[in-house]
Amino acid sequence: MKRYLKFIIAPLGLLIFVIAIILLHNQLKNLNYKDIANAFSSIASIKIYAALFLALFYYFLLGCYDVVAFRYVGQKNTMKFSDILLSCFISNALGNNTGYSMLFGGSIRYRLYSIHNISMLDVTKVLFFSSATIWLGLLVIGSFVFTFSPAQLDGVLNFNFSTKAIGIFFILILAVYLILCSLHFKKINLFNKTFSFPNLQIAFWQIFLSVSDWLIASVILYILMPSGEFTYLMLLKVFLAAQLLAIISQVPGGMGVFETTIALLLPSSASNPAVIGGLLAYRAIFYFFPLSIALLLLCAFEISQFIKKTKTSVKVFGKTLSALSVQFITILSFIYGTVLMFYSISPSTLSQSNLLQKTFHFVPWAWVFDFPRFLLSASAIALLFISKALQFRVKSARSAALFLMTFSIIVTFNYSFNILIFILFAFLFVLFILSKKYFYREKSIFAVSLNMWWFSTVCGVFALSLWVGFFINRYDVFYWIHISQFLSDIPLSVPASNFLKTALYFAFIILAVLIEQILKKITTREVKFSREDIKTIIYKCKYTYAFSALLKDKRYIVSDTKDAFIAFARSGDSLIALGDPIGNPERKPELIWRFKEFAEKTSAKPFFLGVDRKYLQIYNDVNLEAFTIGQEAKINLKSFNKDLGSIRKFSLLEKELEQDGFEYEILPPSDFDKYSTLFSNIDADWKQNTGYVEMDFIPSQYDPSYMKHFNFAVVKKDGIIIAFASFLTSAYNYEAMCCAVRYRRHEKDIFSYLIFKSVLAAREKNCKFFDLGFTCNQQGNGSTKDAIFETLTKTFMFAEHFNYDNNLLRKFKSEFQPLWCDIYIAILPDQYNYSFIEDFISLISPNKFEVRKNFLRRFFIEEKNNSK
Repeated sequence: MKRYLKFIIAPLGLLIFVIAIILLHNQLKNLNYKDIANAFSSIASIKIYAALFLALFYYFLLGCYDVVAFRYVGQKNTMKFSDILLSCFISNALGNNTGYSMLFGGSIRYRLYSIHNISMLDVTKVLFFSSATIWLGLLVIGSFVFTFSPAQLDGVLNFNFSTKAIGIFFILILAVYLILCSLHFKKINLFNKTFSFPNLQIAFWQIFLSVSDWLIASVILYILMPSGEFTYLMLLKVFLAAQLLAIISQVPGGMGVFETTIALLLPSSASNPAVIGGLLAYRAIFYFFPLSIALLLLCAFEISQFIKKTKTSVKVFGKTLSALSVQFITILSFIYGTVLMFYSISPSTLSQSNLLQKTFHFVPWAWVFDFPRFLLSASAIALLFISKALQFRVKSARSAALFLMTFSIIVTFNYSFNILIFILFAFLFVLFILSKKYFYREKSIFAVSLNMWWFSTVCGVFALSLWVGFFINRYDVFYWIHISQFLSDIPLSVPASNFLKTALYFAFIILAVLIEQILKKITTREVKFSREDIKTIIYKCKYTYAFSALLKDKRYIVSDTKDAFIAFARSGDSLIALGDPIGNPERKPELIWRFKEFAEKTSAKPFFLGVDRKYLQIYNDVNLEAFTIGQEAKINLKSFNKDLGSIRKFSLLEKELEQDGFEYEILPPSDFDKYSTLFSNIDADWKQNTGYVEMDFIPSQYDPSYMKHFNFAVVKKDGIIIAFASFLTSAYNYEAMCCAVRYRRHEKDIFSYLIFKSVLAAREKNCKFFDLGFTCNQQGNGSTKDAIFETLTKTFMFAEHFNYDNNLLRKFKSEFQPLWCDIYIAILPDQYNYSFIEDFISLISPNKFEVRKNFLRRFFIEEKNNSK
């Protein structure tokens, strides 16, 4: 159901936005855009400066939310106050312009906080706490204002409704919250999740900060309104109702919804150009001004972090710079296209040559001179669509964007010089030139699929530009309500005619893109492959981790040339790939991108578990945060000496057991069926005598359908098999490994003996390495973060043989004197980390419902001292 929710939510947001525009248009029918522009420009400078100062102070108080949140979480925060303010300002400015969403602001905040070693779980708790604080302020103010001085919402809802009921509801929620805080309730179960409440001191700071913020936000609007028109209390009631409706609508920044509600509820505001001018100024000061600063600060922060990391002379826009810089370019490209759209529908005309018209009177010069307008319109809307391909690093998208921007700047000079378009063009042009290495994917821009959110956003921009054009030219446009008059006048080069033609261009291009996307979905065929194709790729791979792709619960994304693939499984909202792509190294970067695109199409979140450092830059490019979660132990068999150091311990064990009648042997796959019943009995006996936790997805379980394809190592006692394991060797004998080790209970250390003999057998086969598998590098200091990593790393090789004790597991592998190679997890750097761990544990656990419930119960519980 969740994967289809996007087809409901995205169009619903667009529908709400369009309805808000229609209502706003109806309210402003008696106003002229020139009157509004004059009212906007006539706002006193002192009011503008005061509003700018208060807007910055508003975001300063938002930063204080996180200071209080860290006290609630119990995190010993070593960050400077200035670092917290920087992180909060950037994330909140971006979040507020996406509709108070945790999605954008959350990911940025995790990125900034991770620099200071704040765990992903603590960042998630801080996000939830800060979001709750914002709502707490609305509850406090709204409970008093809506209850004791209610506002009527008749103009918005078209039926009699007072906010008094909302106010009473707010009072009840606030009272319950404060009672739970005062009674020191530590935990409460809600929807299978356990929450804890702060003490009254923290709750007081929440109320103080959030109430102050809401009041400041409303005062900014009051300052920008015409003097003497409304009382502050009247404006505050309308402001709260407008913000509440804007938040519920989930339209980015409440754009259109907020303004419409203000225009509908404030008395006579729709007929007063000064009120509409004040609303436009409020949107610019409270939203766009902080957003522009945040984008610049984010760019500067990423550059500074990159320079600190390398400590060498660097190219600022080289390929190794953070993926956030490409997002910065994508956002600016979208903004440039949006500005270009509004410019193309503005009342400007091309200069026409009277001499040409008189000489060649038979030529339709109105359409000839209007052709650049069509190209300008096409450039504007094409940039909105192409910015999606820029996000996916498509090389041809960069070339197309450069061409469209260059062409647009040339055409705009034929209309009239526009400083904003020129500044955006110059800045973006430099960024595109310097960031050439970013765009490396050899893929057609027409092969990039647009998701529902992106298409709805483009349609929203089109709807807004269409309304602005109608508002500016509405008297002339409505004159053309008769089709005959429209057809006779549309060739003219007058503002209303130019607007209608531009609107038709926009609509035509959007319709063409929609048809193209539908045809693409119908005609596109996935690469057809068989399990034999997968086996062929695996048997050519020199790394043994590839064999795990043959487990029965895997799905695959295969390259067009069928020489590489990604093995993954879906759990909840997560697509989880086990290891790097497998196969031809040249295909792996593109496969990672295709996995990202596939996740987006299926409304899922991509994750890679257990990858090495070779492709970390690509994972970063697809907006995944890669960090080490442990190390893989690999024995260099060329230098392996069984009589040196700690390895001698295993040599003595070998000698002792073989004197007692034990022997080791490697059997071919053809013998598996002969011993399958015996192996099943040994597996059942081993599980009964150990604390083994049954797991899917990873190669630790006994799976005959998987194991019968490989050699298997056995240990015999007096000719009877008492232990076995799969013995895998990769292509070119590059690497060997054992998995699914099972043995009868015995007083001797049969496990160590089997592994040691397998290492010797791999050396005899002239293998280069023997893979002992992954081991967690966390020391386990008892924190919740360590508990998460321990849960993940218990799933890897041989952990079950040491009762899932990470220290004993690492000690055992260290005695073989291996090479330790860092292993990473590539994961979304925001609150989705939390859902990933839940989805992963659910994926590997046969009893998925019970494990999911236990996970939620465990990881939503706060530490005992968190709220002290």
